[in-house]
Amino acid sequence: MNRPTLGRCRIRLERRPFELEVDFEIPERGVLGLYGPSGSGKTSILRCIAGLEPDATGEVTIRGETWLGTDGTRRPAHQRDVGYVFQESRLFPHLSVAQNVDYGARRRRRGTPDARPDWRDRTLHLLDLTTLLERMPHQLSGGEQQRVAIARALLRSPRLLLMDEPMASLDAERKREILPYLDRIHDEVQIPIVYVSHSVEEMQNLCDQLLVLDAGRIAFRGTLADALISPEAGFVSGPQAASLLIGQVTGYDPTNAVSTIDLGRGRRFLLSRRLLADRTVRLRILAQDVSLSLTPNPQSTILNSLPGQVDALVDETPHHVTLLVSIGNQSILARISRKSWRELDLAPGRAVFAQVKAVSVHDVLNAGG
Repeated sequence: MNRPTLGRCRIRLERRPFELEVDFEIPERGVLGLYGPSGSGKTSILRCIAGLEPDATGEVTIRGETWLGTDGTRRPAHQRDVGYVFQESRLFPHLSVAQNVDYGARRRRRGTPDARPDWRDRTLHLLDLTTLLERMPHQLSGGEQQRVAIARALLRSPRLLLMDEPMASLDAERKREILPYLDRIHDEVQIPIVYVSHSVEEMQNLCDQLLVLDAGRIAFRGTLADALISPEAGFVSGPQAASLLIGQVTGYDPTNAVSTIDLGRGRRFLLSRRLLADRTVRLRILAQDVSLSLTPNPQSTILNSLPGQVDALVDETPHHVTLLVSIGNQSILARISRKSWRELDLAPGRAVFAQVKAVSVHDVLNAGG
């Protein structure tokens, strides 16, 4: 299915021995993730879009406006309608929180849908900053500083929000603190986002579409769900290997404290969590939390036994294998021991039941994009 696009980026940047050459579209909605190791070109792409790389050539077109053109057109950085959030908050140390965020508001476009009287209040509430307005930057935690930096960028009402590893400088506790706020932005703000990270967890929690970069080239492009199960994207190995199941909440059983989620094609999923009916959700399930059986087992504490078939072996180590299993029109990863793989003869095409505990789902995310 073709998705509406905000614009196209066809960028070349040469800095010997590194050379960036990419061609991709930015979706009209949602979060486009740029993922890859350090030095793969992620930050360089953001800088080229923002007009911060004078040596960049190619084409950057946003909503029909040429920011970088093959004819030599090069719109200055201050005239490119972007909000930029860096790894460090870069707040003005002599200004209060209120003055920092209002700096962004003063630079916004006139007449934009978000440039209305309640936009400031909505943004401050979204990022939980209303009680911090009188503080100075040195009085804030790292996570609070980044929330202020994000608010300042949002209050510009930009056409595009660029986020360059906004949690890279935070410790694990501060990252856990700020992730829910980024998820809120993903769900509630209509501004498209290009998000750079080399964190698997951040990509899995926030992104709808994904570009995986390797040495200045695009190694994979597609939806997050496809990326998580594709060996080319590089997510199927390691302890955080996971897959997404997307479904609609159909109800909640208060007696047994489980929500029912319709996955389509007659498959349903029971989750030990209360969810609102009619909400479409993404269930992130770790591969190590999925077991396989050749027969259904109703006499088990595992509530979810989804019929499907083995499609492929996508990763292996001396001790375990990771299998791709189709269930209806979706797919799930299952990591099992090599002993089980051999004894059950789980070759491609084998009918199986993918078993997932109702209490083991890693994350329940809104379905966006």
